Amino acid sequence: MTIPDEIEARIIDKAAYVEEAVTILSEKQSLDRTTYQSDREQRAIVEREFQTAIEACIDITPSHTVGVSAVTPRVPQERADQPLRRSRRRS
Repeated sequence: MTIPDEIEARIIDKAAYVEEAVTILSEKQSLDRTTYQSDREQRAIVEREFQTAIEACIDITPSHTVGVSAVTPRVPQERADQPLRRSRRRS
């Protein structure tokens, strides 16, 4: 499967962003727990870097799997006549 240039560029861009976020987060590892909890600015930086890195990873996923998402899932023949069941979350 060949990835279109536009999607490849997007993946590379998002991966570079994740790398930058990880670099910033690794610099913040020196913060002790007390400083992290009491210094709102440092805590905001750490939380924002985690949040945006996670969002970048999520953005990469649909780009890379766009060809897969359009495929109808295969159901084994022995279950073809059974209704699909959703799992229930426990609270």
